[in-house]
Amino acid sequence: GRLGIRVKGSPFAKRQTSGFDKYVGKLRPIIECLEAIPCNPCETSCPFGAITVGKNINNIPVIDYSKCSGCGICATSCPGLAIFMFKENEDGTCSIGIPYEFLPFPSKGEYVTARGRNGEFLCSARVERVTRSPNNTNLVYINVSAGAASDVRSILVTSEDAKAIVCRCEEVSVDQIRKAIKEGYTDFEELRRYLRISMGPCGGRTCRLNTLMILSKETGIPIEKLSPGIFRPPAVPVSFRAIAESRDDDCEE
Repeated sequence: GRLGIRVKGSPFAKRQTSGFDKYVGKLRPIIECLEAIPCNPCETSCPFGAITVGKNINNIPVIDYSKCSGCGICATSCPGLAIFMFKENEDGTCSIGIPYEFLPFPSKGEYVTARGRNGEFLCSARVERVTRSPNNTNLVYINVSAGAASDVRSILVTSEDAKAIVCRCEEVSVDQIRKAIKEGYTDFEELRRYLRISMGPCGGRTCRLNTLMILSKETGIPIEKLSPGIFRPPAVPVSFRAIAESRDDDCEE
């Protein structure tokens, strides 16, 4: 039947499962295929027969976790990237295997941006390991807190291209940040004042975390130990018409 899976109070979307909660601590897949569509690669690719779609190819897949080995083959075979791997760790964190088909490809120990179902930023996450697949649907395993685990559905990797723009508002590139760090600017606030990173209209919504990732990689300091700097309200352009219409008629001209 359909169960609402929870990790310390955070609900997953309802999905077809069979005994998910009985195997806490075991690496296992979660299928977010909630619509009746003609698709069954997850069933045919599973070497242990743990996934069943049935005679009607439009059926929603059901996982028998007692047969599942956590190999992840189903996740790399799903054409809709609707399967991800999940495991609760003893330290209270969770390991999540995200299907990933983009470049640049992250490496073990690197920090990436964990994003939600709608692409929203959730947190930074450390890459635990990567599993490459012959069909180029690879799995990137990240480590996140249990509180955020149920919402993570994708990752964003900082580009390694030296010419790639990190701060779009001020047009600051990866290479400029690396050079500044080598010159001794090893704090986010120092980089902000030197390169004007996050001083644009967006207030650092995108470039702050990307800069911290570069800073962590260049200095060897874990990203969670770096100061994210001071958060300031974003600047919003205001038209002269808006100012004129909001003036006090009683004030002197």
